[in-house]
Amino acid sequence: MPSSALRVIADQESLQLFFAIATKNGMGSKDPRRLGSLSKKEYYSRTSLMLETGLIKRTKGVFRLTAFGQVMYQACLQIDEAVQHFSVLKVIDVIDENTAIEDEEREKLMTLLMEKDTDTASNKK
Repeated sequence: MPSSALRVIADQESLQLFFAIATKNGMGSKDPRRLGSLSKKEYYSRTSLMLETGLIKRTKGVFRLTAFGQVMYQACLQIDEAVQHFSVLKVIDVIDENTAIEDEEREKLMTLLMEKDTDTASNKK
């Protein structure tokens, strides 16, 4: 059921497993030890739920993201990006609500904040 896919990756361990499958371009179904914190049972129950919801598929013993899983992975990356820029986004909301600032000036400020935050984030990586 695609509608329950978010619940399947809602806990930290499941999300890490999902990201590991996505970033390693697949993960062998016999590789539960590659994620140290999960027991075999936890590994198999989580991958089983991901299979049932259509996030991943198993081909020749390797778990890979389905097309739906790829969309969900990209959405998770976008959410992570928004969380990383949360404080700047809050400032932009305040600026956007301020009617004392001209529209053109408001737009310049928001663009400047986003550019500065993007530069800062890329320097941290």
